[in-house]
Amino acid sequence: MSNAIDNIEQIGNWKFIYNGKEFIKVINFPGEGPSESMWVEIVSGNDLEGVGRLSNHPVWSDLKHGDLVRYSGGSADDKPSYDGLAEEKEDNRE
Repeated sequence: MSNAIDNIEQIGNWKFIYNGKEFIKVINFPGEGPSESMWVEIVSGNDLEGVGRLSNHPVWSDLKHGDLVRYSGGSADDKPSYDGLAEEKEDNRE
């Protein structure tokens, strides 16, 4: 019997692929508490900058699971940072 863990390919410490979908850890989300880092499913762009859907339920910000967000400023050594909400038309999967 297969479980969800069998379908995950971990790539480094801030990227994984699950059932063919790529997820990256994005940092510096706004909020009233500590700066949050969250998993984002990439919908356009790449690991360093692009648009994705939040895969977490934020604790400190007004963002919601599934919100479409922009991220940028990533490098081989640094995770990308939150860069604002994106518009639905920026979701290139459709």
